[in-house]
Amino acid sequence: MLECNVCAGVWLAHPTFTLLVERARAQTDVEGVPPGADRTAAPKSKNTKRGPLYRPCPACATLMHRFNFGKRSGVIVDSCKDHGVWFDSDELERIVKWVRTGGEERAKRAALEEARVDVGKKFVQQRIEQMARAGSSGTSSDEDQIGRWLAGLFDL
Repeated sequence: MLECNVCAGVWLAHPTFTLLVERARAQTDVEGVPPGADRTAAPKSKNTKRGPLYRPCPACATLMHRFNFGKRSGVIVDSCKDHGVWFDSDELERIVKWVRTGGEERAKRAALEEARVDVGKKFVQQRIEQMARAGSSGTSSDEDQIGRWLAGLFDL
């Protein structure tokens, strides 16, 4: 672990960061979130910088990749695939809090739901195209068939 005395940022090697996230997962308590707390994102940063800043890795000087931790936390961190992760002054605390309050689980459920909806949309589009290729005449019986088929689909 390295800490910047100027900006209060923190550098963690991947194993150290993984250990911290695993400990936060073990302390997850969705019910312990204070009333009115935002359960969908990590607490907002007090950082007022605008635009991406691509940092060099402290270990190899290669520019690091930026990503939204957990894809939905709202915390953008910088990572070197070989060495570790850089956190601005409050980002590590925000990530740990997001994990502890069930953010990862909510993100997984939301991603699964989105994938299910996407698959459903693709399936509906394919079925409509199949019916069009089969030469549907556009009669009310065709509309009834589509309606029954869609109703059955959404009962799944």
